[in-house]
Amino acid sequence: MATLTAVTGLQRRLEATTPSRELVPGAVAHLGVARNALTRANAKPVRDRLLGTIAEAAGFAAWLHADMADAGTARTYYKIGIDAARRAEHGLLTAYLTGSLAQFELDETPVSR
Repeated sequence: MATLTAVTGLQRRLEATTPSRELVPGAVAHLGVARNALTRANAKPVRDRLLGTIAEAAGFAAWLHADMADAGTARTYYKIGIDAARRAEHGLLTAYLTGSLAQFELDETPVSR
């Protein structure tokens, strides 16, 4: 569990010096591994921790896709992250990802004058 949780943080450290297009495959693969682990988890505390890990990994994947101007995929990953955070009953993470999606939508919406 600790390793799964740490991976997203380590990937985020690479983000400062590595192009998003190079990080996306690993970020999406990590999200897949975490989602697969969730299907095998039985105990609620383990499921909740995995859901938090999924939420953070999905948020990172969303950020990378937004950086590459792939708005549709970014939205999809933000929604996956928000859903996972809600299912984990992690209010702060839910609020953070919802705010991130809202900011992304504002940045994507042309301003009419």
